Order: sequence, then structure tokens, then C-alpha cells
Amino acid sequence: MPRTLFATVMPATLALLLGGCASKPNIDYDPSFDFAVVRHYRISDPVTSDTGDPRIDNPLLFQRIHAAISAELDNRGYRAADDSADITVHYTLGKREGVEARNSGVSIGVGTYRRGSGAAIGYNYPAYDITSYEEGVLTIDMLDSPDKRLVWRGSSARRLSETGITPEAITKAVNEVVAEILEQFPPGRSRQ
Repeated sequence: MPRTLFATVMPATLALLLGGCASKPNIDYDPSFDFAVVRHYRISDPVTSDTGDPRIDNPLLFQRIHAAISAELDNRGYRAADDSADITVHYTLGKREGVEARNSGVSIGVGTYRRGSGAAIGYNYPAYDITSYEEGVLTIDMLDSPDKRLVWRGSSARRLSETGITPEAITKAVNEVVAEILEQFPPGRSRQ
């Protein structure tokens, strides 16, 4: 890939978490786990797979996710600790295909020109327009450190964008999606 094309396409593909069609995070947890005892966390290295998609297979993106999780947990009073961590945080990044269906539409227009006026009715066909697209999915897991048992999971998906954005915009988007997922950690935390 030519360097200029790479420099243009790579930032564009990193728009993983910036695109529209944000979904509400999916959250699940073990109600028998006592989240009140959690004071320290450890973030493990991500389990990466070679998807062949530079929007997903990007070490810079993983660094941003790691930093966002750490900052979010630190802001909530949790502290990083390797040996004495109460929970271990795992995160994964993947992609899936999404489908969007758009209904037909009717539009009516009225206008005037010089000495006349007119009206028009438009109808788009086909009745349903179905398109597919790719979504990036960020999943954050919390494991009870001693038992390595999953106690909390949150995930959110965003449409993968093909348009160019800056590294600063990517960082902002990563911070937003991580905050959105972790807003519901721990369970029962009062919402602001």
C-alpha cells in the first residue's frame, strides 16, 4: 500500500468507535459476587486475533482502550495493583456484521417560481432498502482475581467508519465508549 494511501486510510479505519449507530451497552453480572470488596484492579493484556482488518488489528487502538479503562476505574476510586488485585480486567475487540433496513419514503414538495407554482410527490423504491455494514464490538470483562471467574461483562458496538479522523478524535471516541460501558460498573452504582 503506498505510504500516502496508508497514511490516509489507516486513521480512517481507526474510526471504529466514532461512527453513528451507537448501541446501548449490554451488561451482565453475577449477582452473588460482592462488588463492595473490590478496591484494586489489574488490566491484562488483550487477547488479540488477526482479523485482517486494520481498524481492529491496531496496537495503538489497544493502547487507547487500556488507558481509557485505567483512567475510568481510577476516577472511580479503584487503584491499579498487580499482586493484590481484587479483579482482573480483560478486554477484547472484534467485529460483526450489522444489517440496516430502511423503509420506503414519500416526499411532497410545493414551490413557486416566477408567476407560477407547482407541487410534486416523490416515492423512493424499493419498498425496503436493506444494507449490511461492519460493527466494531468492545467487550470489557471483570474476573474475580483469585478464582478467575467472570463476575461482570459489558459490551458496546459501533459502526466501523471508512472516513478519516484524527488520532485525537479516535482517543475521544474510545474514552466515550469505555465510559459508557463502565458507567454501569459496579452493579447498583447510582447514575448521575
